Amino acid sequence: MDTIIIKRSTDPNIEASLGWLLVVVIPVILFSYALFTARHRHDAVVYGIIIIVFLLPSLVNFLATRIPLKASIIMSDRELLLSPGKSIYSSFAFWQKIRSGSEKRLLWGDITGFRLMTRDKEYIVSPTDGSGAATYTATRWYLHVDGKTKNDEFIFCIHGLEEAPDKILSLCNHFLKEYEGAGNR
Repeated sequence: MDTIIIKRSTDPNIEASLGWLLVVVIPVILFSYALFTARHRHDAVVYGIIIIVFLLPSLVNFLATRIPLKASIIMSDRELLLSPGKSIYSSFAFWQKIRSGSEKRLLWGDITGFRLMTRDKEYIVSPTDGSGAATYTATRWYLHVDGKTKNDEFIFCIHGLEEAPDKILSLCNHFLKEYEGAGNR
């Protein structure tokens, strides 16, 4: 079977960074105009610092969506590799060389099955206009890997990946069946 690589999705981050860039553009244009028309060098330095303060977070966020991400799940003929990353910033590919200890390698022979688990978390938002609090629920998806021993069991967050949780579960089960069907058990 071919190796399947599933990475973190950057789609919501791209939309958020583009929106943030649009909000920041107007003050940056105004301070840029003030920078170039400043009569004193000290004023120009202050305006330049203000421009950097406005632009830096949005530029970092925009560039972060362009940096290649490390694989979160790699399914191959021999093993299942799970690389947890809590955010898009912890999923950068160059961190993989530095922090490879957080990866979990599970051999197909040590896995007995897979399950999907969900955890709902309620958030309360209080608007500033006094209209009252609103509650919304966010669902997080987890892949539970059942192992032959307690050491082989693992729970992995699959929220925010490129593939849907059902598709990830079906791919994992398919690889496990292929491994069992090949007489490797």
